[in-house]
Parts: sequence; C-alpha cells; structure tokens
Amino acid sequence: AFDIFILPSNREGIGSILFDAMEQRLPIVASRVGGIPGIVRDGENGILIDPARPDQLKAALLRLHDQPELRRDFGTNGEQIARNYTAEIMGKHYLSLYRSVLDDHRSARMLPQ
Repeated sequence: AFDIFILPSNREGIGSILFDAMEQRLPIVASRVGGIPGIVRDGENGILIDPARPDQLKAALLRLHDQPELRRDFGTNGEQIARNYTAEIMGKHYLSLYRSVLDDHRSARMLPQ
C-alpha cells in the first residue's frame, strides 16, 4: 500500500491518474505543470512543486512523512474533490456541453441570412 502519491512530471496533460490516487485517499506531491494545478490544490489535497527543483520534492516528502495528520487531511480532501470528477458526472457535463453546442447550431441555422 502507498502512503503518498508522487507525480514529478516535467510535462503533463490532465494527469487523470491523480483522480485514482485521490479516490484512494492518498495525499499527492506533483509538479506544477500542465493540467496538474487544476486537480491538485496546493495545501488542500497535496503539494505542488517546481519540476526543476528536486529539493522541493524532498521537502514535500519529508513534510508529509513527518506529519501523518496532514497526510490524512490531504487524503480526505482529495477524495471529496475526486467525487466531482467521476465518469458519470463528467459524462453529464460533456452531454450538456454537446447539447448546448447543437442548440446554438440549430438556432444559427434558423436565423435569416
């Protein structure tokens, strides 16, 4: 079993693996790149680091190692955040977006040229 999830990427898209970690109540240490800061909220469910600064990675890991209550709090917060990103919820958001685009397209076609 893991105690901390680490994603020290130099480049990253959305980093959907982070949702899996949050569902498992793992605190996260991840690089402040790409879409990661949109998922990992620094000081709430994890710690964001500069990927070019290994000293920040070390400090973050030591901090979480030394503070089990912080690991627990980050894990609990992450699980709550992940609940908003389930496949069902995201599917509903996409469906709503597609319907909106189609409605706009239909409305535009009905306007006189």
